[in-house]
Amino acid sequence: MRWQECNRLNERLRFVARLRDGEKMAYVCREFGVPRKTGHRVFNRKGPWAQRPGGSGREPESPPQQLPFQIETAILRIKREHPRHGKGDAPDFCSARPEK
Repeated sequence: MRWQECNRLNERLRFVARLRDGEKMAYVCREFGVPRKTGHRVFNRKGPWAQRPGGSGREPESPPQQLPFQIETAILRIKREHPRHGKGDAPDFCSARPEK
């Protein structure tokens, strides 16, 4: 008997297809060797789960430090308009304090 190559995505697709064809959850889960709780989670998963076979959906879509695009472009526009403003070029307000 030859070994069959399989991956998670193909197995999940086969699993969901059999459930949509009308087979019972308990029977399909037993045949695939997964608990029924996992079977329900795979079947009820929202969104295009087939595009992210290994992802749990908990990882962020973008880095949390990254600013939104509109804010980033506004900052860059202001920097281009005022190239001398920034670190070290701002007036020193502390030294201009009046004497008491």
